[in-house]
Amino acid sequence: MDKENIPRYRRAGQKILSYFTGTLSKGEVSDTESGFRALSRKGITEIQLKEQGFAVEAEMISDATHKGLIIKEVPISAIYTQDGSTLHPLRHGLSVLNRILAMISERRPLLFFGLLGSAFLIFGIVAGIMVVQSYFFGSKELATGTALISIMCITIGILSIFTGVILNVLIKRIGDHL
Repeated sequence: MDKENIPRYRRAGQKILSYFTGTLSKGEVSDTESGFRALSRKGITEIQLKEQGFAVEAEMISDATHKGLIIKEVPISAIYTQDGSTLHPLRHGLSVLNRILAMISERRPLLFFGLLGSAFLIFGIVAGIMVVQSYFFGSKELATGTALISIMCITIGILSIFTGVILNVLIKRIGDHL
C-alpha cells in the first residue's frame, strides 16, 4: 500500500501479478507479493499449499478465498535498496507469472482455455475473411498460406474452447465428490 517507495518497474510487475492472482482467486488484494502473512489458527489448518517458491503467495490467497477465509490488508512500510534482492526482477516476475498462469489453467480451465481458444478463433476468422475478400474482390488467387493458417487457428481455437469446457466439467464433478 506504500507505493511512493516502490520503484516504478516493481509497481508495474506487482500490478500484473496482482491482476492474475485476482483472476486465480476471484478476489482482490492490493499487494499480493509482499510476502508478509499472518494467519489465524483456522487459516493454518484450512490452507493446503503445494507450490514451491514465490508463487506460494498467489496460491495462499487463492486457497483462502476459495475456502471463504477473510483476508485483511494492513499497511506496511516498503524499503527498497539497490542490492536488496539477489533475484533478477524480470526473471523472477516471469517465473511467478508462469506458475500463476499454470494454477489458473488448473483451477479455472474454462476461463484459461476459453480465452486462449477465443483469441485463436477470432484470429483465424479474421484471417479467413481476408482470404475470401482477397479472392473475390482482389487478385482472384487463393492465398493458400493464409488460408491454411486461418484453418489451423480456427481448429486450435475450437479444440481449446472444448478442452476448457471438458476440464471445467471434470473439476466441478471432482469437487462435488470431495
